[in-house]
Amino acid sequence: MSSPDGTSAPLPAPTPTSTSTPAHRPVVRPGTGILVVSPESRLLIVQQERDRVVDWGPLGGGLEHGEGIEECAVREAHEESGLRVKLVRLLSVDEFWHLGRLERVGFVFLAEPDPWPQNVSLPIVDGDTRFLDHRWIAKDEVRRFAGKDAREFWACHWPLDVRETLVRRLDVER
Repeated sequence: MSSPDGTSAPLPAPTPTSTSTPAHRPVVRPGTGILVVSPESRLLIVQQERDRVVDWGPLGGGLEHGEGIEECAVREAHEESGLRVKLVRLLSVDEFWHLGRLERVGFVFLAEPDPWPQNVSLPIVDGDTRFLDHRWIAKDEVRRFAGKDAREFWACHWPLDVRETLVRRLDVER
């Protein structure tokens, strides 16, 4: 920006904005899923109970204030399994829609334990989730543990077979 005399002048400071979100902008909750695969090509899944529903699935959770997506993935892997992990690559960006509104975005990462071997150490409770058990499963065991929701990324796509990042739209019920 130039001043009247032709010299460069700093841009004006931005006007403070309200912390509320305008009605025309969506409020989207970001989170991560972490598919931890061992050097033996086995996927870590955990059995969890939430809202009196018990199922098997990968590690994951929501972004906390002040952290980035990759930081969230590494933190969630450690909180939910006790494992230190190295993120290998982004596998999928999942959009979760409800009644025509985008509500959540999940970033699904392939990760490997670093170092290896490590012992899995599940928390008893994390928020409203109870952790019951864990398994390292092979590709041919996925269907046995996937349950009813075959849309889960790990049930549809073996992590080591995914070569390019996928973007998926999932219509969900609450």
